Amino acid sequence: MRGDFIVLALLAMGPSLTALAQAPAVPATTASAAQTLAKHYLPTDLVKETGTREFDKNFDASFDGAAGNSAMEAQFPGLKAAGKRAGLAVLNAAYDRDLPNMQNALALYLEQQFSSSELTKLNDFYGSATGQKLMRSMLAGADTTKLAERAKANPDAFQMQAADVQGLMNPAALAQLSQAELASIMQFGISPIGRKFGQHSSALQKICVDGTNALIRNTMPVVQSKVIEAVSAHIASFGKGQK
Repeated sequence: MRGDFIVLALLAMGPSLTALAQAPAVPATTASAAQTLAKHYLPTDLVKETGTREFDKNFDASFDGAAGNSAMEAQFPGLKAAGKRAGLAVLNAAYDRDLPNMQNALALYLEQQFSSSELTKLNDFYGSATGQKLMRSMLAGADTTKLAERAKANPDAFQMQAADVQGLMNPAALAQLSQAELASIMQFGISPIGRKFGQHSSALQKICVDGTNALIRNTMPVVQSKVIEAVSAHIASFGKGQK
């Protein structure tokens, strides 16, 4: 078994999407305001939630689609679940290790580009109920299937690109917003701070994409190893040996 079917779980999409977490208190300094915005932009809870969902989907599709796996699962019940648990453990450890570093990189950039008052305005919007509803809805519909297929075709050379980000977003999420919420989003978008923030979207996405690619490079070999190790141990637990 190969572990490349797990790669796209690591993209979850969250690391490369403009997503929101809970609204914090108004920050007192530029540095703390930048850190708050970075955590809105790349929220740990939502990244993990989305990553787990995509991991689950891509793992199942790869396992179920491989010749012989159905027979192996019948012979050693729980085989797929054992491999999946091992992969998820690696994935969550990778997020715990790398997401804070990515958030810090975002915060440093934001601190250099925006004043404290500007960051407060950005936090007011991205921490609002409307901002959270918009971005969480879009992330909830993110689909990494095509990226997973690309990764499987050439796992050693796979790199997520900034252009992939928009392909992950779910435009249908706008239909879930009320007219008042849409008006609020539009007002922010055309405001001076909204326009300025939009001018930095490519740079912010690049930080996230670069961090995600590093996470994949560092994690994929461990995922492969741990999944194989877990599957082998599960087979051995039946006392039948690996066939």
